[in-house]
Amino acid sequence: MSHASTRPNPNPNPPSETLLRSGAIAIGLCLSLAGGSLACRSTPHRATPCSLRTPATDEAVATAELIPAPVWLDLLAPDHRDALSLRDPHTCSGAPLRAESLAGSSQVLPLRTIDDSSLTIAQVGDNALVWARVLYYADGDALGALGLLSRHEDEGDPAGAHLEVIAIGALRAPAKLLDLQVLPLSKDAQVVITRGQRCPDSGGPCVIEIHLLPWVDDAFVDAPLLQGGRIAPARIRVHESSLGPEDNNGWRQETEIRRQVRTQAGKLIIAETLRIRRCPSALPESCEEEASVHRERVLSFDGQRLHAPPSLWAAD
Repeated sequence: MSHASTRPNPNPNPPSETLLRSGAIAIGLCLSLAGGSLACRSTPHRATPCSLRTPATDEAVATAELIPAPVWLDLLAPDHRDALSLRDPHTCSGAPLRAESLAGSSQVLPLRTIDDSSLTIAQVGDNALVWARVLYYADGDALGALGLLSRHEDEGDPAGAHLEVIAIGALRAPAKLLDLQVLPLSKDAQVVITRGQRCPDSGGPCVIEIHLLPWVDDAFVDAPLLQGGRIAPARIRVHESSLGPEDNNGWRQETEIRRQVRTQAGKLIIAETLRIRRCPSALPESCEEEASVHRERVLSFDGQRLHAPPSLWAAD
């Protein structure tokens, strides 16, 4: 089972009068690990689209880690076992499991066996953030349901508890996830930040990318990123480099840029450092530093799109 460290969520209790909680059909998917059987029981809370009967533990993450991967997939993406439904899969809230900003960008691979590698579980405050991968793509991406779950004691059974989904959405990101965290984005929103290694199925070079997924109330929003008049999926390449042609003196110019996303003075920024070096072709390890430029670009969110000033790297 994959793990990822996260920072605390400053808003662990989204408003209750939201789409996820209103008029949705409750799914009584209940689990009794000790007996190895499924058993349903009503909870003392209002009905929600997704709730899971769990063994007794003290924390949401500890509880989540006891639950097998197939159960998570059945809960968060209930039609994932039906090959026909995977043409248009849904989350347990009934919303389409789709990342519109990346639609049609790569071929879907044959279905995989569900195991612990299908899951990433991270701690967000007192809650558990679970990414359950459903589809895999030839470009090295995976698409799955992303759910934030809160643990509640069962008032009728002190030894039992249940996990309740308080936010859900679709996440398409590199299948080999390295890190998963939640950071403040604006007064009314936060953002899920993933960092992962995307390795094409064809065997081409892997790249490490950061993906941004805003979280508003009870939904994770598939929002594109607008920077410098160019709109694209909210993905940020961590490292890029290029090597220019050899000049008449046998030297070549090497250019590289490195990026990270972090908070600074209460703002979410893309920090990037551009380095330019001259390297002799005969001794490429003996490069000379020519220039180094650091820039911090502030990220903002208007409810539909992410915004940032243009990058130092023209191709970004």
